[in-house]
Amino acid sequence: MTHLATTGVAASASNPGFGPAQWSIIIAALIAALVAVAGYTLTQAWARREQRAKAFADALAAVEEYLEAPYRVRRRPGATPEVRAALTAALSDLQARIALHGAWLQVVAPTVGQAYDALVSAARAEAGIQMTEAWNSAPLTSDAEMNLKVAYPHPQADAQRARVIAAMRRHLRLWPSTDGLRRSATPKESVIPRNGKS
Repeated sequence: MTHLATTGVAASASNPGFGPAQWSIIIAALIAALVAVAGYTLTQAWARREQRAKAFADALAAVEEYLEAPYRVRRRPGATPEVRAALTAALSDLQARIALHGAWLQVVAPTVGQAYDALVSAARAEAGIQMTEAWNSAPLTSDAEMNLKVAYPHPQADAQRARVIAAMRRHLRLWPSTDGLRRSATPKESVIPRNGKS
């Protein structure tokens, strides 16, 4: 009986259970896991942000290409059916790309999509009239004529583009709520005590 008790005491002394050393190992493992998860999450967020930024840039580039279309029409090399078919096909493809970008933006970033739609409308209103004038002009026949003496401004589209870029910047922030927190932390006039009284 004494031998059994002595054996039990010796066993418990050699296996004390969870002590500070074991807890420090567990805590270190948990910290490492949290750091790994946070790093992975941040990396994925940056990757998504980069992909979205590229898609935003492609959407803007499509509208810029449309705004340049009057120059392409004005510089067409001739009045043959082949030239007209090539230009109209290119413009149709461009319109389809713009529509695709607009639909994608409405799905992934509705606020940006609304601003983009306004930009597209302004571009069509301005460049559409300019393309009509360019089609009514005679085709160019010499290299010297390629240096056009006419400009096709688009101030409305420029203004809308600035709004789209601002909306895209807001959307691309990793933590877009920080501005809201900053605004909510700013005292409002209705809650500022007057003359030391609330």
